[in-house]
Parts: sequence; structure tokens; C-alpha cells
Amino acid sequence: MFYHQHHNEKRDRFKVRFRKYDATNNLFFEIKKKNNQDRTIKNRISVKKVRIDLEDSEKNLITKTISKSMKKLSQKLIIEFNRITLANNNLTERLTIDINLSVKNGKDVKLFDQLVISEIKQNKYNPKSDFIQILREMRIPEMRFSKYCMGILHLYKKIKYNRFKPKLTQINKILNQH
Repeated sequence: MFYHQHHNEKRDRFKVRFRKYDATNNLFFEIKKKNNQDRTIKNRISVKKVRIDLEDSEKNLITKTISKSMKKLSQKLIIEFNRITLANNNLTERLTIDINLSVKNGKDVKLFDQLVISEIKQNKYNPKSDFIQILREMRIPEMRFSKYCMGILHLYKKIKYNRFKPKLTQINKILNQH
């Protein structure tokens, strides 16, 4: 359901996940909501461990945030990667660089070891960012990329993907380089 919301460009879409921050060793159960103004809002609670069966506090967060009970919610994807974060305090900007990306669904694994995923996090888009300028000079195009959607596409073969076809072609071209 969450993948199809993303694929169909539905506003007010959700992502439910456990998220561990290696730098601080904090673990959260969180729900990300993308609203119709293209803003992402996170609701989360601190947890002690990742579980398949959700506890009442997690179920309550789902009901409160999504406004419906999610009794059929089940784990579909495990995403692992290493992240480097750089901060530019002058421009109120952070750059995250994700490497060693892998996804698994319990039976299959896909490595994206040829990819480096960088994301600039700014309060307001600033095209004068040093990093954006470097990418442009190197003729590296900007691309929206969802680790979740790419993982689903690579591990669940019989899923609708026409909206992501050009992006998938570009990613596979990178992955097949030596």
C-alpha cells in the first residue's frame, strides 16, 4: 500500500519504519508523512529493539497518525547503509552521503554497492550551494531517489513500476558498470 501511494504520487502518503541512528545508537519507530504541500512530517517514539510484532504504543502511533488501524501491516523490506553527514553551518545545510546500500526481504538480497546517494538537506532550496555547484560542474544530474521504492522494485518483480522506469534504467546502468 505504501509503495503504491508513492508510485501513484498520492499526497498524504506514509512510510512506517524502525530507524536506527548509528552515530547515537538511538532506535525509533517512526511514521513519515508526506503531505500535499510536499512537506515531510515525522512522528516517532523511542524503542529498545526492532520487532516483527508491534507493541501497543507503536500500533497507537499508527492509528493516531494514519487515522486507521493497520492490522495487516507487515515487514516488507530491510534497508541497510552507511551514512556520512557533513554540515555547513553558514548556509544551514547538511549533506548526507549513503554508501554500501543493501536491501532484503527475508529471502532475497540486492546490493547497490556501485551507488553513492547524496542528499542536500536545506531549510529552503539554495542553488548556490557548493555541493550543487560541484555536481553541476561534473555534469551529474539531480535525481529524486527513494531507497525504499528502489528496494521494492528490485526485490518484488511483479509490482507496478512504469512511473519509475526511466529512473530504474538509469540506476541499473550504474549498477552494471565495472
